[in-house]
Amino acid sequence: MKILSMTATFGKLDNETLVFSHGLNILSAPNEWGKSTWCAFLTAMLYGIDTRERSKGDYLAEKEKYLPWSGKPMEGTVRLIHEGRDITIQRRTKGRTPMGEFSAWETETGLPIRELTGENCGLKLLGVEKSVFLRTGFLRFSDLPVKADESLRRRLNDLVTTGDESGDAQRLGVRLRELKNRCRHNHTGLIPECQAEIRKTQEALWERQTLQKQCDAITDRLRIQEAELETLKNHRQSLRWLDAQADLQRLENARSDARTAALFERALLEKYTENPDRNDVLAKIRQGERLLEEIELSMEEPPSGTYGIVLTAALAAVLLIAAVLMTDQGLLIPCILLSLVMLGTCLNLIGRQRRQRIWYSIEQTRRNAKHDELTKFVASWRNQLQVLDELDRARENSIRTKKHAADLEAMIRTAEAPDFDDTLTLDWEQTLTAIGEGRRQRDAYRMQLAQLRGRMEPLADGETLQRRLRQLQRRLEQLEQTHRAIGYAQNALEEAMHQLQRRFAPQITHRAGEYLNRLTDGVYDRISISDELIVLAARGDETTLRTALWRSEGTGDQMYLALRLAVWETVAPHAPLILDDALIRFDQKRMERAMDLLSDLAGQRQILLFSCQEREKDYFSR
Repeated sequence: MKILSMTATFGKLDNETLVFSHGLNILSAPNEWGKSTWCAFLTAMLYGIDTRERSKGDYLAEKEKYLPWSGKPMEGTVRLIHEGRDITIQRRTKGRTPMGEFSAWETETGLPIRELTGENCGLKLLGVEKSVFLRTGFLRFSDLPVKADESLRRRLNDLVTTGDESGDAQRLGVRLRELKNRCRHNHTGLIPECQAEIRKTQEALWERQTLQKQCDAITDRLRIQEAELETLKNHRQSLRWLDAQADLQRLENARSDARTAALFERALLEKYTENPDRNDVLAKIRQGERLLEEIELSMEEPPSGTYGIVLTAALAAVLLIAAVLMTDQGLLIPCILLSLVMLGTCLNLIGRQRRQRIWYSIEQTRRNAKHDELTKFVASWRNQLQVLDELDRARENSIRTKKHAADLEAMIRTAEAPDFDDTLTLDWEQTLTAIGEGRRQRDAYRMQLAQLRGRMEPLADGETLQRRLRQLQRRLEQLEQTHRAIGYAQNALEEAMHQLQRRFAPQITHRAGEYLNRLTDGVYDRISISDELIVLAARGDETTLRTALWRSEGTGDQMYLALRLAVWETVAPHAPLILDDALIRFDQKRMERAMDLLSDLAGQRQILLFSCQEREKDYFSR
């Protein structure tokens, strides 16, 4: 297993990230930077946190010691490579349980890895229990000596007695069968799940492609509709431009009329330079008309008096007839006298009438002359009034034409020329109707397109689906290859178990001797390991093997480091090696030899070296 990156909200770490490479990774930082916190975080990610652990005395339980200082929930992710698979594991706080929620998935495909759980994650990935990992692949300066617990002792005993760290062939066979069933058992397992996921992805891809074809068809129709709509809008713009040109022509005509009216007014003003006041002219006309009316009234013929004369004559005749016929002599004379008086009166009236006619004739002649003079006087003033009226009409016409031109200018409609040649012949009403219908059709296409895109939104894009399909197909091929390989392993297990030899215990001792010899530059060439994993070593001139208690602190650390490396290489072949200030008591030469050894081991395994000093990093930068 190789660790690629870690992101932690853990203790003093607040969503911080470390990135690692293959081989030897050296992280130099001062004390209290968080090196030990990162190491504890990795252990917690692989094996979880024991919530049953309680603080006591001067010891803090992990769930309390690494509670995030920021107040955020304890959580983190680790990306790693295991058996060729890029895997991401994540732990989060669940309720009051720190790191109680676990999940694992393939980094590229996002497919969940159900065989990994919060309980078996470390065992599955590293192949060893937590206690074994802490005693082999996890080296702290404080507990560099290897302490044999029951799990480590059992594994070492199995290796010594059978050469099989799983315990026995039967358990290995059961494990292989479980793995094979995990791949496929009837209609369950990873292979059927992957096949179902492939079918689901193919269906989603087919649906996506179908919807995409429909979207493309609607998009083409929408493009055509929008082009037609643009043509109609261009025609509408052309109509507006023509109307604007007509408005400009009407404005120009109105301006021309205003100029003509102004010229006519100016010509009249030049023609009639002296113009009396209208009120004076009207007064003169009214005065002349009143005098004419008086003359016309005085020119009426007086009453002829013929009626009075006839009446008087008739009375005289009646009186004469009455006198002739009357027999009473006493009334005869008065009747005759009264008759004569009446005749005299009649003659007087006839004379007066003749005199009045003569006077009336003379007066009529005089009044006719005056009437003619007044008529000419009134006519001349009426001519003046006509001149004033003509000037007023010209002035009003000039004002009206100017106002009309100003109103047209205020209401003038401006429009730009059409964007391209207009070939349509529709009128305004037909154009507006066609634009409205085109917009409704365009909106209908847009709605259809939005509905199709809404159906496509939950689906991944076609490229992603195809990439996912290819990944699933590769995953299926890998699972089928694994399934076949497990079958081959089952067939070969029994034969392989018979061929194993008891060589692991000597191998640990031999490898530890090689490492110690290299770490001490050949000074210690003999080594032995007791059942309690106590290292005994001797120099070339010594006859007795002695423990680290007889050696200097630096030599003791070299002895335990050699043992750790040998046990780690044998017991935890899949686990990375983590060293937390493990070389702090090494002098410069011992450190250089240790770094050379670690560099060689890092060619095949990943090693993470945390150090509070810069000398380890500086050694390779020289």
